Parts: sequence; C-alpha cells; structure tokens
Amino acid sequence: MRRAIFVLCMFAVWFLTFLAAMSGCGNAPPEETTMRPGDDRSDDPATGVSYAASDPSPPCDDGPPEDTPSEDGGAAPVPAAEECNGVDDDGDGQVDEIFLCPLGSIGNICITSCNTAGNLICTAPLCSWGFCEPFPEDCANTIDDDCNGFVDCADPVCGGLPVCAPSPPDPPGADGTTVQFVYTGPVAPGTIHLDAWWQLPNGTSQSWGTVAECVDVQAGDGALNCAFVLPSGTSPFEFQIVLPDGRFWGDLSCSPQGGCGATVGTLSVNGPNGNLAVSLVANNPNNQPYFNGQIAVIP
Repeated sequence: MRRAIFVLCMFAVWFLTFLAAMSGCGNAPPEETTMRPGDDRSDDPATGVSYAASDPSPPCDDGPPEDTPSEDGGAAPVPAAEECNGVDDDGDGQVDEIFLCPLGSIGNICITSCNTAGNLICTAPLCSWGFCEPFPEDCANTIDDDCNGFVDCADPVCGGLPVCAPSPPDPPGADGTTVQFVYTGPVAPGTIHLDAWWQLPNGTSQSWGTVAECVDVQAGDGALNCAFVLPSGTSPFEFQIVLPDGRFWGDLSCSPQGGCGATVGTLSVNGPNGNLAVSLVANNPNNQPYFNGQIAVIP
C-alpha cells in the first residue's frame, strides 16, 4: 500500500512539472542544464543564464521595462517641446532649432517697403524670414534709409551731428554778405520757397518776388536751408517763407492754416557774426495777424 502511495506522489510531482514546462513560464528561475560535449546552448541576453537547446524554453518575459527612475526615485522628466521664442526649451543647447531660423536673428540683405536696403528679421509665430528691417539713417546720402519719411538732416536721429550743422556764412567782403536761412516746418509734398523785397544801399529796390538763389534741395521734407549774398548795408530786407500747401511762416492766425499766436514752423537767419535779428511786420492794411519777417540792415 505504501509503495502505491509513493508511486502516486511521484507521478503527481512529474505531472505538475510537465504542466509548468508546457506553459513556457515558471515562477522560479530555471536551473542551468548540465551540458555534454556536442550539446547546443542558447544564452538568454536578459538574464545571462544558459539553456540547452533541448530545454523547453527560457523564463517568461514579464513585459516592457518601466520608466527609468530619476535620482530622487521618480520617473525621468520628459524634455519640453521646442517653441518659437528665442529660448532653448528642450535643453539640447540649441535655440528654435526645429524652425527655419532663431527668433530675432538677422538674415540676408533685402529691399524694404520704401525701396531702401535692409536685413531680413526672423519673426514669430513661425520663426520665419517675414520682415525686412531698414538700415539706420545715413545722414548724408539723400536717401530716407530708415523709411520714416525724413531724409538726411531732416531726420530727427541726425540732429546735432556735425554733418548736419549749418555752414557758417562767408564774412562780409567786396561782393556783399552771405545770409543763410534755416527753416523747419510741416511736411507737405512740394518745395518751399523764399519770397522777399529789399532796398539796396544806393536807394534802388528789388521788387517782391521769389529769391531764385534760395533753393529747396530736398522737396517734401519740411525743411529749407539756403544761403545767398546780399550787398552790405541793404535795408530793409523783408521776406516770407511760403510752404508747398499754400500756408506761410508768418501766419499767426488761429485758422486751420495758422500758428494761432506763433509762426508756422521755426526759422533762424545767420550772418557773418551769428544770428541776425528778425522782426515781424504786418503785411496787410487791416493789421490782421499775418506778418512778414524783416531784417533791418544787412551787415
């Protein structure tokens, strides 16, 4: 009887072992098989355990590995996605590298909206070459480089530069005195001109008209800078600056065209020894607020 029970137990052990082998998985690690010369072996690269070719199978794979833990025990952080913002978002040492260009970078030379030269600028939101930025104003090339509507010395950025300083008038001599008019006023299409009359030292007069020698070299910039020679002792010299749109410097009225108590624009007149005094004289019999400028005597 005891022998029958022993045989039955051995059969049960063999049967359970057989079922585990047939399933291909086991909870316990497989024992290394003793190899004989000529037997084939197969090494499991994951465990480093060798199996004979006759073994049913290596241990089961428990599935894909979990995320690699970080030093503090949590999952390793996922890098941020790169955006068009001039920042290295993903921490790879490059800025905006998935786009055409880094935000704000300067590209090739291009033609601006006002037909001057500039550089392409990389702009958001797609980090692409979308804007042609003008070059800074060159104050001595007769071009509106920065596309702001002002050319050379009429551009506020050129104020105070030596190239824009008025040339000193010539000293008085046998040919007369050089008088320089420097006017700045509203910008309007067309040219500004100087109208005047004057009386010469010999008593003869030059009738009212446009002074041909005073030329507006840059039309439409709201500025007039000219110099011409008058005989010393000319007295008086009466003048008016006429703007392209019909307004004039000496209109002190409060009409839409006037300066409402002030001249339309600013004016300085220079002689050999500095500024010449300019007074306002009424240019109509009703003494309305319309005035001409007058220099009492040309030195």
